[in-house]
Amino acid sequence: MRKIQKTLINSTYQAINGAALVPGFMIPFDCYIKRFNNYVIIIKAGTVISKALSEQIQTKQLFIANDDRQKYDTYKKEGKDISSLTEKFSSITQLDADVKEKIFKIYSLINQYMNDYFSKESHELNMSIINHYTDAILAIILNSNYELKDFSVSLATVYSESSHSVNVSILSALFAKANGFDYDMIRDIVIAGLLHDCGKRSMDKKILDKNSSLTDEEFALMKEHPVRGVEEAKHIGVTKQTILEAIGGHHEKLDGSGYPEGVFSARISEASQIIAICDTFDALTTQRTFRDKFSSFDSLLMMKNEMSEQLNKSYIAKFIKMFR
Repeated sequence: MRKIQKTLINSTYQAINGAALVPGFMIPFDCYIKRFNNYVIIIKAGTVISKALSEQIQTKQLFIANDDRQKYDTYKKEGKDISSLTEKFSSITQLDADVKEKIFKIYSLINQYMNDYFSKESHELNMSIINHYTDAILAIILNSNYELKDFSVSLATVYSESSHSVNVSILSALFAKANGFDYDMIRDIVIAGLLHDCGKRSMDKKILDKNSSLTDEEFALMKEHPVRGVEEAKHIGVTKQTILEAIGGHHEKLDGSGYPEGVFSARISEASQIIAICDTFDALTTQRTFRDKFSSFDSLLMMKNEMSEQLNKSYIAKFIKMFR
C-alpha cells in the first residue's frame, strides 16, 4: 500500500467499500482513510490496483471527495464491465465444448475489447482483462495438440489494429510453444503480441488508414508508435522487461534498418524478433486498405527470400515448419 500522505480538509468526503476497487484497473480519483479528525490520502489517482493491494483493502472503509463522485460512478460501471468480461474468459475454458469453439469465443471477446480500445470507446486497457485473456488462450494452446492450422479459421483475414494485435499474440504463442520456450516466456510473448501496436491508438487515424504511401513526415510519426506503446504498457501496469522490450523493438531489424532506434541484431531481444516475424506475416496475409492480401505461401517465400537480412533466418525457418 502506498505511503500515506496528509491532505488539507477542503471538501467533504463519502465512504466507499475497498472491495469496489477492481484489480488491474487504474483509479481516476484519490482514496482516503480517516485518521482521528483528518482525512489522509492512502491511494493516489492514477494508481493501478494490484492484486496485493486489492487484498489489503477488501474489508477497509475508504473515502472519496464528493467532488469525485461522478468519476467514481463511471469507474464502478466500467468495473462491472471488466468483472463481467474476466468471468467470461474464465468460464470459456471450463465449457464442455470443442476446442475450436472455445478459440472462437476467446478470439471474439478479446478482438471486440481491443477494437473498443483502438476506436477510443474504451478509455483504458486493463491488465486484469489482458491477464485473463492470456490465461484462457494459453490453457488451450499449451494443453492440447492443436497447431496453427487449427487456429487459422478463427484468425481475421481483413486487417484492423484490433484483429492484428490478437492474431500476432496467438501466432507468437504457437511459435514459442512449437520451439520449446518455457511458460513464463510464452506468457510474456502473448501479452507483448497483444500490446505491440497499442501505441497506434494515440496516432492520427488518417495516417493509419491511408490507402497510399506515407509521406516522409507521416512515416516519421508512424515510427513513434513503438515508443508510445511502451509508455502505454507502463501506464497500465506492465513492468516486465521482456514485454516492454518486445513492444519497443518489434520494428527493429537485424541489419540496423529498423526503428525507432535502428539497432543491430545483438541489441534486439529474442521476444522482439519473434513478435517481428509474426507481425510481418500477419500484415502480409491480411487485406489492407492499400493492397490485397498475400497468400501464406507467398508471404513465407517473401520473408525467406527478401527479408532474411532483416528478420532472424533461424526463426523464419522454424516459422515455416509450423505450416507443414
